[in-house]
Amino acid sequence: MKNKKYLSLVAAKAQKLIVMDESNNEGDDELVMLAKNFKKLLKYNNKGKNPKKFNSKIFDNYEKRKRTKEYWRYKKDQPKCFKCNKPDHIKGDCPRLKKKSQPKKAMKAT
Repeated sequence: MKNKKYLSLVAAKAQKLIVMDESNNEGDDELVMLAKNFKKLLKYNNKGKNPKKFNSKIFDNYEKRKRTKEYWRYKKDQPKCFKCNKPDHIKGDCPRLKKKSQPKKAMKAT
């Protein structure tokens, strides 16, 4: 039989460091919520794009894209076509809707 050598592995002794956190936890919670909301904002604005790349366009011209109350009032008052999704007309008046053909002569007499 061969001589077998057994090796014993000894772990190095490490010192444990205990850190006492005396900061305000409410501030940490607010920071965590802010980070989560910011991630959601980037996620929804970057749909279909590489999420690893930061898109700074979402911060440009924010005031121009901001919707006012007057816009929403106008938007609600306008009728919307369910056929073509364009404002100012309804499905019955839609220019894209194919007109029904005239009823057959046999049906007119009744």
